[in-house]
Amino acid sequence: MKTIKKVTGFLIVIMMISSLAACNETTEAKENRETKETKETKENAEVINYTDAESFEAALNNGENLEGTIVQFVAGELKPDSAFGYNIWAGEHLNFISSGNPDVKQGDTVVVKATAIENRLGSWIINYEKVNHAVIDDSTSSSNGILSFNADNPRTSEQPLELVDYGWFINPPSGDTAYVEFCGIIYNPNETLAAQFPKVIVTVKNGDGSIAAAEEQTGSIVMPNDTVTLCGMFSVQASDLTDDTQIIFDVDWSDLGSGTFIYSAAKTTDFAITNVSERSGSDENFITGEITNNYTQEIDQVNLSIVLRKDNKIVYMENTFLEHLEVGKAKAFEFQRYGEYPEHDTVDVSAMVW
Repeated sequence: MKTIKKVTGFLIVIMMISSLAACNETTEAKENRETKETKETKENAEVINYTDAESFEAALNNGENLEGTIVQFVAGELKPDSAFGYNIWAGEHLNFISSGNPDVKQGDTVVVKATAIENRLGSWIINYEKVNHAVIDDSTSSSNGILSFNADNPRTSEQPLELVDYGWFINPPSGDTAYVEFCGIIYNPNETLAAQFPKVIVTVKNGDGSIAAAEEQTGSIVMPNDTVTLCGMFSVQASDLTDDTQIIFDVDWSDLGSGTFIYSAAKTTDFAITNVSERSGSDENFITGEITNNYTQEIDQVNLSIVLRKDNKIVYMENTFLEHLEVGKAKAFEFQRYGEYPEHDTVDVSAMVW
């Protein structure tokens, strides 16, 4: 009996060792398989071309053909019964359209491939298909530039100006001519560099791609991490303003540097805008308020702009000039319009040194 017990015990030990070895081999094989599958998934995954709505919209406005590209965006307001279909708002003028409910909630991060893109009076209508397992690589772009870099593509210290918002207002035609007012809101992302002579560039294209009008509006200076508003106007044949017309915005500047040259270094945040109100008359309407110079020096002149928004979209803009803003002293301003202002929710007022 003792011999039998010893043999039995020995066999049990052998079986346990074999079982553990088999278990170890199975775990190792599983890890190798999972690693291989993960690697293959990443290698075969599609690449996200744009990580946010802003960079995607900027490329569209720059005239790039982005059909077939992959964009990641945060879903804004949902419009299930829009004229185009189930509409997901994103960015300023982006409409992602599907024929059915895409099972997306407001605030969700969505990754899609643009299958068809159309511009209708400045708003982009985008048909798409959802994308799973897309990845970011060195070619992926965001509103702040390239996300990752290698030795052959280093990030420079100078960052380009960003067109963060824009809009236009079409006045009633005068004969065969329509006068279009526009504005561009420009942000300087540089920490230490000021941008001299920022410029908003507007191009109007017909449905066949021909140029109907082109206009530029140049400002004075954008200080580091500051935002300015530029307003302008252009004329165009009224017959050129159709559903197929594209109004494309871009931004440019003269130089980035640490000096301010002929302009004051005051930022838009150095001016306090208060007491803004609206008044209506029989034929005229007014927007009034006060501006206070909180900078350390007197300002010779500012370009004062108003921007009206409805549902976060710019619907009207106008600018005027004020002179001799003393330090700490409020100065009244007035905007006057013959006829009614477009329907709006908010009035934003900003000042740029001039």
